[in-house]
Amino acid sequence: MDPINLVIGALVALFIAIVVVAWLFRKKSFDALNLKVVSVQLPQTEAQNNRDFKEAINKTEQLLTSLSSLKKPFVLEMAVHNVGASINFYLAVPRDVMEFTNQQIRGFFPDAKVSDAPDYTVFH
Repeated sequence: MDPINLVIGALVALFIAIVVVAWLFRKKSFDALNLKVVSVQLPQTEAQNNRDFKEAINKTEQLLTSLSSLKKPFVLEMAVHNVGASINFYLAVPRDVMEFTNQQIRGFFPDAKVSDAPDYTVFH
């Protein structure tokens, strides 16, 4: 084989590899931007006994298990704002599974209030 043909073939293969990697990276970046952030507020209740506490933990575990079964990335953050002492839960999920997520939250926690959090930042 001619060395020039080898160099041209290698350059073409390199170009194709760069295009494929760039496409995959771009797709992942857009998937990350397709998340919707919601605020989940649970009413504060006093645990009457150890059983109530275990039940709350089991419900949370079941919710996280059902969300992980989607095989799509999601983010759960628990935060205490600088004003007030309540714990705030933020959930970021892909937009196409938002309805399923709302149903799951309301199924496990019927008293939960789920609302959009469009202006949420880590400094808020």
